[in-house]
Amino acid sequence: MLARLERVEGIADARVEATGRLFALVLAPGAEEAAALAGAAAALQSTPRRLPPDEAAEQLAHRAAGDPWLSRAEVAALCFLEARLLASRGAGDVAAAAGLEGGERRAMEEAMRRELFAAMERVLAEGGRDSPGWFYDEWPALARAIAARCAGALAPDRHERAAAALAALHARREGR
Repeated sequence: MLARLERVEGIADARVEATGRLFALVLAPGAEEAAALAGAAAALQSTPRRLPPDEAAEQLAHRAAGDPWLSRAEVAALCFLEARLLASRGAGDVAAAAGLEGGERRAMEEAMRRELFAAMERVLAEGGRDSPGWFYDEWPALARAIAARCAGALAPDRHERAAAALAALHARREGR
């Protein structure tokens, strides 16, 4: 999304807050505001709601204190950080469910990290997603790829349990 916004004529800088719902746009000097905002709406493929000035100021008020409004490069860094955290936590959950120890747990974590990094690279190259729900939609395929990647490092009985635990890890539940 930020890559698309950066290509809009009249926008000098585009940032997003951590949830991906709000964007802060800085107009280039001399840019026509209406044209730049129309270009941003086209880039976002939606009709964004412009915050009233007081609400916008409140949203941005904590930047100096550390509230991150991320650039495109910072979004990528956050995606890879999230992938590492998901791999570490997920490997612990799978290890507990499947009885993995030591090297098997490390193999699971590395398989998860590699597959999650590949997914993040693909999503970033495609320009991002409109919703974090993409991860849950793609999880079944990711779980199968992770299980395949670590198959040689796990005893067959533990690999079968690990594959089942992976499948259940981020599965969508009915009614969610």
